[in-house]
Amino acid sequence: MAAFAVSIAPRALAEVAAIVRWWQENRLGSPRLFQQELDAALLAIAEYPEIGHRLALHRYPNARSYVLQRSGYVVLYNVDPGAAEVTVVRVRHGKRRPLKRR
Repeated sequence: MAAFAVSIAPRALAEVAAIVRWWQENRLGSPRLFQQELDAALLAIAEYPEIGHRLALHRYPNARSYVLQRSGYVVLYNVDPGAAEVTVVRVRHGKRRPLKRR
């Protein structure tokens, strides 16, 4: 099976940029940990799109979440099996209030 294409929605891209900035300024012992975890997660999601936990989100019919274990962030993504594409729609810290369910 070929890897799915991965894209990042503009909102998620802005969230990633803010997280990277914060991480570099506040985690001097491991300033690239978040980026490294995110890169590994995107590779895993591309290869195995159903690896994440299934979510019931109103806006995204095939939504899943993947937890970045060391940094505590959650990558929310939508799978489009017909197009063999995954779109990252949000990146949030796991301790934040959950998104609205269906």
